[in-house]
Amino acid sequence: MDYPYLEDPMFEYLNQVANYFWWEPDPEFDEETCEEYYLRTPSFVPSRFARRYLDGKIDLSTMPLYIEAVGEEVQKKHVSMDEIDNTSSEEMRISKDDVPIISMTLKAFGLDHSKFWYLCVCIKDWVEGQTCEGARIGNPTHREELETFVAELNRLDPKPWGGNIKTKGKAKLTLNVKGRNTIIEDGQTLALIGYAVYNFLDSDVCKKTVLVDGKETRVQKNSTLLDISKVSDKKLTKQMAKTVRLALFYKYLSWFMKHREVDEDLVNKSPYLVFTNRDLLISRMAYFTGLTNDNRFLEPDDAGKGYIRTAISGYEGIEVKVHNKYYGI
Repeated sequence: MDYPYLEDPMFEYLNQVANYFWWEPDPEFDEETCEEYYLRTPSFVPSRFARRYLDGKIDLSTMPLYIEAVGEEVQKKHVSMDEIDNTSSEEMRISKDDVPIISMTLKAFGLDHSKFWYLCVCIKDWVEGQTCEGARIGNPTHREELETFVAELNRLDPKPWGGNIKTKGKAKLTLNVKGRNTIIEDGQTLALIGYAVYNFLDSDVCKKTVLVDGKETRVQKNSTLLDISKVSDKKLTKQMAKTVRLALFYKYLSWFMKHREVDEDLVNKSPYLVFTNRDLLISRMAYFTGLTNDNRFLEPDDAGKGYIRTAISGYEGIEVKVHNKYYGI
């Protein structure tokens, strides 16, 4: 397959996300081990996105807002650090008639505004194609459920203590079988259960050792038992689809943003207040791309965070198990 945008500098960020999330496995077979494995080929999503973009199939009516937000008139629109002490939190809130400037935020993260625009618009287009009304919500795989279970038990912060295990906080595990409850509240027992499940997920049954850049690396082994899930009967309603789109937008863009470091020197030397909260930037990009028209997504809360986490509460990690209407995956 041809990948005309694989080396395109304007698609640098987009290729990073697409090649991580939106690729189709190329199946191969190892005759020595008699195991099937998959080659990770580059994603064709950037090429298809470029064609949709050029053909006018993506709504870009909000692009002027983004252009204004990353414009050169940065200094006069940022709040001076000298003004902060004499300004109430309510007065610092952004007017709904104003477009917040994000130029300094992008600079603080070392982001090119054009590359970032293409990334965000593609994510927006992808999640819209993934959440058409009537699409089915996917159930988590058995592996995903077990990983979530272990992560929850790890919140007890189990640590060796003498000949025992010390945990913090309280937890209760309730198992109901045929109407009969078994309840476990002992922290050590719960920690041991988490340890056992974790070691199973890290065992030879679930993982295999491969050479990556000349080094032995443990990678997930595809398993019919662990990595399949039934497609839920639950379908997206029109209203629910709006929230799921935002949740997926947050998922993909937050993965990208977590790999970006803040230039603290730039922020500290700036005479202006520079917002560097990742959730706030993601929230604002959901607005600038037209994924939402809710003005609350533009405003930081009193802690400088964005509204998007509130909007998608309860939908974090959701998956839609259908082929994408626009991209076919």
